[in-house]
Amino acid sequence: MNDDFFIDAKRGETIDIATDIRFQTICMPEIQRSRKLCFLINSTDPTSTEYRLLLEQLFCAKLDEKTTIEPFIQVDYGRQIQIGKNVFIGNNFAASAFGGIYIGDNAMIGLGCTIATVNHLQEDLTKVQGKCVTIGEGAWIGARVTIVPGVTVGRGAVIGAGSVITKDIPENGVAVGNPAKIIKFRTTRG
Repeated sequence: MNDDFFIDAKRGETIDIATDIRFQTICMPEIQRSRKLCFLINSTDPTSTEYRLLLEQLFCAKLDEKTTIEPFIQVDYGRQIQIGKNVFIGNNFAASAFGGIYIGDNAMIGLGCTIATVNHLQEDLTKVQGKCVTIGEGAWIGARVTIVPGVTVGRGAVIGAGSVITKDIPENGVAVGNPAKIIKFRTTRG
């Protein structure tokens, strides 16, 4: 049932957090589990084996030995985040991962980035809708970027520092601003 619920969340099913029993029985325990693990992670020496083991508990998966996740992190649905090989995530990463987050191999995420995969419906704030965010292989997300629900950052794309990504960025696209706009395309992948 848990897996089905989170699959529905990734697909954008609307959930009423005031009345849907699944929010209390599935979401709240996962939020609490993730918050506790984030507290422990943020209180642990990042060079220790314990730090890496706690990260793996948070994401419910073994991390590639070349993947680096700097402290401090704040994640509310750790099991909803999939991290590829040789990924770098800088300090002060925040993710609301209800709708799911996929981070491809060799992606880099700069310090202070926020990824949100859930939003409240304007017509009824007790209802939420999740949408998966995908960061493509080899993408580079600059410092303090915000990515909103449902966005795909394509393979090899580069996002300038401080940008707000509200629409898909194509493969090798270079985007900056709020909202981010494509300013050029990379001719080679680094």
